[in-house]
Amino acid sequence: GWVGEITNHIMKLISDHFDWIVRRGGDLIPLLSYTILGLLEEHRNIPPLSAAFNTEAKLCVRLLRVNARHWRGLGRDFIRVLHRVRLFPGIDLIWRELEQHEQGKTLRTAVRRPTPGRILVGRLSPYMERLMIFMLTHVNLGEQ
Repeated sequence: GWVGEITNHIMKLISDHFDWIVRRGGDLIPLLSYTILGLLEEHRNIPPLSAAFNTEAKLCVRLLRVNARHWRGLGRDFIRVLHRVRLFPGIDLIWRELEQHEQGKTLRTAVRRPTPGRILVGRLSPYMERLMIFMLTHVNLGEQ
């Protein structure tokens, strides 16, 4: 469907401009990492060998590998999503590294820290997205 097409175009755009994203740095890398992890979580029922799934997973791993400092401070929501997709090819290696780094200290520290709002704003949960779409399409201004 059109959502898959949009996702594919966005993944291609990120891949094509990966070097620029890395040079830009800042919150862009953690924001994209968190957003793509969320897509992987939502697409976990898609056969793992699908092209879209593999593209998302590889791109996410590339982003997470750029610099660990970008994602170490992302907090418990990031770790929660990462945990849900931890068995996916490529992500599994990152998860194991986190578990083994200083005997899991990185994970324990991250789950105690809230995910910054500037990162959370980049992704709505599927449930919240459905609610937003419903409100925007079915609730008229002044009738709430």
